[in-house]
Amino acid sequence: LDHTMKKTFINIVNEDLKEYCLRIKTPTLLLWGENDQETKLKDGKLMNKLIKSSSLVVIKNAGHFPFIDNFYQYQLVLISFYEYIMEELLWD
Repeated sequence: LDHTMKKTFINIVNEDLKEYCLRIKTPTLLLWGENDQETKLKDGKLMNKLIKSSSLVVIKNAGHFPFIDNFYQYQLVLISFYEYIMEELLWD
């Protein structure tokens, strides 16, 4: 990466998102790879606490890209979440 891109990535990674998480009011699904080394699971747990209507699902045998590492489990979780949201919308 060139210097500008490297600086941009450092700024993104170091940005504190807590304030933004507290503002989220819609149902939110957080999918995290259990072996994620780029964004640690502790960050997902913190986001889950800060976002009132969130659910954290840890994808087994997955790293930073759970949709690639364990597509089957990822897909099942997404389908379940979509079904839940659709049911909520229909009965709201």
